[in-house]
Amino acid sequence: MELLSLQRQNAPRARPTAPTSRLAQAIEAMRQHREPGVRNTARAIDSGEVHLMYLEDCPIAETGEGYIVRVNPRTGERIVLGGEITSAIAGQRGQYILVSRLVHPSALIPAIVHEVNHLMRIDGGRSMADESGFPRYRDEFQAYWVEASITGAPDPDAIRRTILHDYPALHRSYVARPDFRAQVDQWRRPDTNILNSPAWARVERAVYLGTVDHSDETIRRLILSLTPSDRAELRGQDNFMRMLRSRLPGPLGDLALRLMSQ
Repeated sequence: MELLSLQRQNAPRARPTAPTSRLAQAIEAMRQHREPGVRNTARAIDSGEVHLMYLEDCPIAETGEGYIVRVNPRTGERIVLGGEITSAIAGQRGQYILVSRLVHPSALIPAIVHEVNHLMRIDGGRSMADESGFPRYRDEFQAYWVEASITGAPDPDAIRRTILHDYPALHRSYVARPDFRAQVDQWRRPDTNILNSPAWARVERAVYLGTVDHSDETIRRLILSLTPSDRAELRGQDNFMRMLRSRLPGPLGDLALRLMSQ
């Protein structure tokens, strides 16, 4: 069984009252939010690409020292949780985000945005399984970056401090492994989908995972499947455009870039 990780363990708590209306209100506020990453998160939820559930609605199947096993009632999946259960977690399979009723309303939107960013990665967040490895740090860095963008300009040093404080396994690696420490100290920018954009994720998975053959016609269909507003939004994203250039070299890359400008 795969251990799933808790996020923002020190987030403020709320009384477990009126959770359904609180969650619905948060999603509606996300739809109207000024930040594109928050609006895109709502789009992913509305489209069914991401599913929200309350952690407490997943019945407990087993408990042990330092862990609890809950069961997703929709899929039957056993979810192994470690640590202090105080905030939101991301189910790494099936595009489920599990949110605790203890999450304070002020932290609900940032928590959802953070978790959805993990699932927007090519592997759907599975690279976080190694709690002490650099891929885990990289993924958390980006999710905290996107979360911080809701209220202002992200500070990479503050994000590093938060991660090393809140994730003991990563802190131990940072102290004990000079190579890991060098990677962390040099990692100053996120590397993929900082908009929580379903369109970005769809293109990225297609070109990385080979779900489309690399021919003119399939690349044309892939890029033109994006709405004009999606293409306009993604044109301004260095990570997205760099991904197209690196994964579609030569004439195919030139074609993709031309289509992105339409």
